[in-house]
Amino acid sequence: MATTVYEDQAINDDWDGTDGFHGIQFLRCRLVGSVWRNALLIGCEFDGCDLTGAEFQGAQVVHSAFVNCRLARSSWFGATLDGAKWTGSGLENADLRGVRIRGGDWSYANLRHHDLRQQDFGGARMVMADLYGCNLGGVNFQKANLSQAILTKASLVGADFRGAEVEGIDFRQVDLTGAQLTSDQAILVARAYGAHIGV
Repeated sequence: MATTVYEDQAINDDWDGTDGFHGIQFLRCRLVGSVWRNALLIGCEFDGCDLTGAEFQGAQVVHSAFVNCRLARSSWFGATLDGAKWTGSGLENADLRGVRIRGGDWSYANLRHHDLRQQDFGGARMVMADLYGCNLGGVNFQKANLSQAILTKASLVGADFRGAEVEGIDFRQVDLTGAQLTSDQAILVARAYGAHIGV
């Protein structure tokens, strides 16, 4: 079956419903305020799209991609985000309450100030992700790649970093109370505070 592709279009359709969307591509489309409530999106791609104010409440987003998209003020209440790609996308002031996250690629994404407690970022790619001021309490970061991620003023109380790549993170303004770290990671944290580690 041929893939449906929308390119350089302004689309105001209502995609509300439980029907599945498989492999649809939206390239540089304007989808401001579009409605995707309870939709099932499998292997879909949004590239360079404007989804400001879009509604994804209760949607299931499975192995789909939002690359370099505008997602400000979008609503994801109760949505499931499973293995999705968000590279370079901005989620400023988005509603992520009740979202269930499993893995994915969040590299270069803007997630500033979001409450992401207890989410599962295990194995996720989060290179240079902007997590400034986020509440990441109890988050699973096991085996995630957090290289150079911005965690300034983030709360990471009880977060699990075991096996995660944390090179290049500035830990000096991060609350790591009760966080689980390997010995190598603990050394990196200590060095961020200016400690000299002896051998």
